[in-house]
Amino acid sequence: MATIQGQVTATELARNLTSLIDYVCISGKRLVITRGNLEVARLVPPSEDGASASELRALLEHNPWSSAERTVLADDLRTIRKQACLPPSPWES
Repeated sequence: MATIQGQVTATELARNLTSLIDYVCISGKRLVITRGNLEVARLVPPSEDGASASELRALLEHNPWSSAERTVLADDLRTIRKQACLPPSPWES
């Protein structure tokens, strides 16, 4: 296996999958997979656990946002919901 520089070809990945998974796991670094000259995928370490809903609520209550910040967040959330491919919510009819 060639020296890992943060990028491997799809062929190298297929030949060395276990070793490359170990590399990402141990190093904590992401690995870009290429086919030809194009980036086609990434092998990344798992993200750290985020905050729970109650932790997020407590954080927001102790660090209140300005009216302008709340407006920007609401706009961003609307944009995300419009672009997301989610199944219909059973709670919204």
